[in-house]
Amino acid sequence: MLLQRLQELLRQGNASDVVLRVQAMGTDEVRVFHAHRLLLGLQSEQFRELLSNQSEVVLQESRDCAAVFDKFIRYLYCGELTVLLAQAIPLHQLATKYRVASLQRGVADYMRAHLAGGAGPAVGWYHYAVSTGDEALRQSCLQFLAWNLSAVAGSAEWGAPPDAVRPAEAPLRGLLFEAVSCTLHPGTAPE
Repeated sequence: MLLQRLQELLRQGNASDVVLRVQAMGTDEVRVFHAHRLLLGLQSEQFRELLSNQSEVVLQESRDCAAVFDKFIRYLYCGELTVLLAQAIPLHQLATKYRVASLQRGVADYMRAHLAGGAGPAVGWYHYAVSTGDEALRQSCLQFLAWNLSAVAGSAEWGAPPDAVRPAEAPLRGLLFEAVSCTLHPGTAPE
């Protein structure tokens, strides 16, 4: 019942006291959200600081982040959301930017749990984990990529990794070796 009321409050904007104008970088597209300072501030210290003296703010976001901003705001109001594979990184980026730790953890857990979605998401998530320093996600992706070498090798997303990422991929060689050894010699434990 409470979740429904919060969703309705967000949808209708009744008694809103702040306006968020979310602009997708490189476009003229602006999405307007009528929100409530109290609810945003309860979930995000960043919003609490940002909205302490203002009732209207323009937020510059990447196109991907702007596209999922409604889901992000809904999470701040309701504490839940439905995530699609392609939305995981933008939602994690928003959670990181606005310091919403519970959403950060939730999306990272979602990504680790959905690595089996194919080589494409795993490769993209691996590169994202390296760039953000998320060691747990990086390790999970490495393990998935090592055990699914044939799918990874055929993935357009893998391609040739940038030079800056190559040193971070050294553990992948060890995992690949271990995966291949166990496949060729079942029942033997890696050394």
